[in-house]
Amino acid sequence: MRLGEEALQDPAVAARSRGRRALAVLLCLGLVAIVGIGLRAAGTIPSVHAYYIPSESMMPTLVKNDRVLAATGTAGPFTRGEVLLFRTARGATYIQRLAGLPGDRIAVAGGKVILNGKTVPQQPLGTATNGCMLANPPGPAQWFREQFPGEAAPHEIYDCGPSMADDFPEQVVAPGHLFLLGDNRDDTADSRVPPDQGGVSQVTISDVAGRAPIYTFAPGRRFGQSVH
Repeated sequence: MRLGEEALQDPAVAARSRGRRALAVLLCLGLVAIVGIGLRAAGTIPSVHAYYIPSESMMPTLVKNDRVLAATGTAGPFTRGEVLLFRTARGATYIQRLAGLPGDRIAVAGGKVILNGKTVPQQPLGTATNGCMLANPPGPAQWFREQFPGEAAPHEIYDCGPSMADDFPEQVVAPGHLFLLGDNRDDTADSRVPPDQGGVSQVTISDVAGRAPIYTFAPGRRFGQSVH
């Protein structure tokens, strides 16, 4: 909340303002739907769908109860750093960040990703209060900026301290597969974790359900802001 905009605003004025914002959101969603229909007609993408985020595994990029619009049915080529939706063998749809492409050698050492023999640098940003929501009790997370090779812009991650997932032996991403990571590195079951332990291991490209380019609703963020 910014002082002078909401804190001191008259309740009636605030109600009218909320109404205008709600109308703007509906108009924008309508525009997105129209654009999605047009793109489907042109054969560019099959459809656009809205999803909500039920967990903290992609914090700080996505927080619990965020809504995102995703272009579903999309195919490659893929770029490291993209946020992808994919289906699991259990029938669920997950959302994680692409870290490794087919043929990449990928490992994790001390919480840092090692891609094709080179450590992906992390720039410290400080501490995030209650970033580690699965801790008992929930506590702060170390906050970093990270950028994979080929990624257009850096993304941010949380680190909750030493964990079993901080060290992952190098493996080669198989043909037709992708290696994905959650941004909340210690509160996620991603490609570092085998399916029998609740993870997803390497994800087949055929299981990619779409890309998640924009927020539809995210507290503290503007409508229409890109996930990337």
